[in-house]
Amino acid sequence: MAVTRDSWKCTPFVSGTPVPYRTSYSTGEMERIRAGLLPEAMEDKWFVFFEAPYLYLHRSWTGDPAYRVELAEDADGGRVVEALSAIEVPDDRSRGEDAQLLEFLIGNLLLDQDKPFPMPADTPRTPAGVYQHVVAGTGYPEQVVGRAHPLRYYDLVMVAFVTVLVCSNLIGPAKIATLDLPVLGPVVFGAGVLFFPISYIFGDVLTEVYGYARARKVIWAGFAALAFASVMAAIVVALPPAPFWKHQAAYEVAFGNAWRIVAASMFAYFCGEFVNSYVLAKMKIWTKGRWLWTRTIGSTIFGEAVDSALFYPLAFYGTGIIPNEALPKVMLAQFVLKMLVEVVFTPATYWIVGTLKRVEEVDVYDRNTDFNPFTLRTDR
Repeated sequence: MAVTRDSWKCTPFVSGTPVPYRTSYSTGEMERIRAGLLPEAMEDKWFVFFEAPYLYLHRSWTGDPAYRVELAEDADGGRVVEALSAIEVPDDRSRGEDAQLLEFLIGNLLLDQDKPFPMPADTPRTPAGVYQHVVAGTGYPEQVVGRAHPLRYYDLVMVAFVTVLVCSNLIGPAKIATLDLPVLGPVVFGAGVLFFPISYIFGDVLTEVYGYARARKVIWAGFAALAFASVMAAIVVALPPAPFWKHQAAYEVAFGNAWRIVAASMFAYFCGEFVNSYVLAKMKIWTKGRWLWTRTIGSTIFGEAVDSALFYPLAFYGTGIIPNEALPKVMLAQFVLKMLVEVVFTPATYWIVGTLKRVEEVDVYDRNTDFNPFTLRTDR
């Protein structure tokens, strides 16, 4: 039987402050929301009931109103139209924290999800679990939200990403190498393929720790750096050499990539990196933050597949540099090699991610993120 207003003592919700909480629910989730929540023990801190179109959340001990969420229902379920907090929220950061708390309460108390409790960054230090027990009456892992201090290592990770990206694209492609591997025999590959996958590893770290929005900014920084390096290389190669300088031919081999190859490389990078970041962000939600290796390897499979599938045909099809019939084999070999690099670096990825989450006190879940790649905003 659904919980009603009369099921528990409560004070009417009169007015409130807007909370930036927007999401949608399936038909099954809407059934759970309509059922509400009735306190059964002292540890149950919330009384929740639904009176169409509003979901009300009250503190169970006092009956005081906390939140009112307006929902619009349709055949597919429902969506949040407006969310209000009965408590005056002083600033944008606090409103963001309010939205995360509301998402936690609805998700965990009504929908039987396992979201981490959003700990405000400026909360006084208390033993683990004490603050969230007072607020929510539950025992979930805690996730710090709302920055009380700037991110200390985000810029360094960005620099590392861009450095690896530019070097692997500018230095690596000039040399074709061969290795005699057990079972496989001689394997021929562009030297840059050994290092380019490291950029995907940094991309995984950025999205896993700092979220898609900040990773998006880094991807654009890498794109700009690649564009500048390509233009600079083209100009330097085109400059007439001095009569006594005899290395123009070698310089052209090293840095004189055709514009078709450059354009294909940049386009493939752009698409592949965004696919990698998007897939990892979504998988983090699906796995509820568990099994990191499935996200790093799974997202790289999609990202590298897109990168290889775009780059080789766009750069070489019909040029004669690589025979058209050989392109699928080259693409597969490069893809497999890149994936092996990702697998080999998995232990290092675990260590880097764990360390950054601990020292930065941040672990972003992209539940309400705008995944539009054509923006540099990091607050959504």
